[in-house]
Amino acid sequence: MLYQEARPRTFSEIVGNESLVSNLESLLSSQDHPHVYLLHGPSGTGKTSIARLIANKVKASGANIVEINASSSRGIDTIRELEEQSSLAPFGDGARVIILDECHSLTTPGQQALLKLLEDIPTYEYFILCSTMPSKLIPTIRNRCAKYETKLLTDEQIKKVIKDSWDRIYTEDLTQDEIDLAAKLANGSAREALIKIEQIAGNLTDDSIKNIQESEVQVRELCSALVNKRDWNLVVTILNKLDNIDYEQARRVIMGYLKACVLNTGNIKRLNGFVLALRSFADSAPLNTDEGPKFVAMLAEAYLHLIG
Repeated sequence: MLYQEARPRTFSEIVGNESLVSNLESLLSSQDHPHVYLLHGPSGTGKTSIARLIANKVKASGANIVEINASSSRGIDTIRELEEQSSLAPFGDGARVIILDECHSLTTPGQQALLKLLEDIPTYEYFILCSTMPSKLIPTIRNRCAKYETKLLTDEQIKKVIKDSWDRIYTEDLTQDEIDLAAKLANGSAREALIKIEQIAGNLTDDSIKNIQESEVQVRELCSALVNKRDWNLVVTILNKLDNIDYEQARRVIMGYLKACVLNTGNIKRLNGFVLALRSFADSAPLNTDEGPKFVAMLAEAYLHLIG
């Protein structure tokens, strides 16, 4: 897939998050840089790509870069395997880097075991923790990390990511309409933008644009029914009309709507409901196409917070 093939190869190729990149490059250039990092931020904002660049910077490569997705390997046994590896020197003369993606998914025993591992790291080893929900990590782990937050990109930055990535891999040209639509659907996520452009490129028609626009309008109507009217029956009616809904896209739109409510409300009594409703959607990993029940549960939870 394009988002995997076109990952940045150097820090200079990263679009957006300029302050993070600058600070990280300075830190890694120093003689005494940390051995534990926490990269946190919304899904698709470059955490794994940055982790790999850190690995290259500390001279880890090939089999010495170990990537683990904690959402599928979340128990204490995973950490015990890492502990066994830590006792062995890396291949060759380089460093070993452990990239632990979605690290907040580790069980409590798993996190406690990880903490012990982080307390005594060999000089040749580095840990890079990536998370969309760092608050779910125990504080003692967070306190041991050099923390860097990735942020969503602007539409113009997203368009640059799309064009640069596409031109690196493909010879066919994109139209401006295709780039604009993919950027709009990405909601600030570079990965989502590259997934969308591969779906859109060469397939964009007036009907497909109309369908996407209608779906977006319906999701915004869903937001209004949920937040302004607080009418669950209307929420269900709108939800039933949504065909082939992109649950992750809808989640992002609703989060943006609720974030605006949190920042702009003048009603302190409603602020608590807005914050809790926002957490119902924010405290979740990206949704897949088959996660309709989870999306409905998030809607229901947010509704209960808003009427409470």
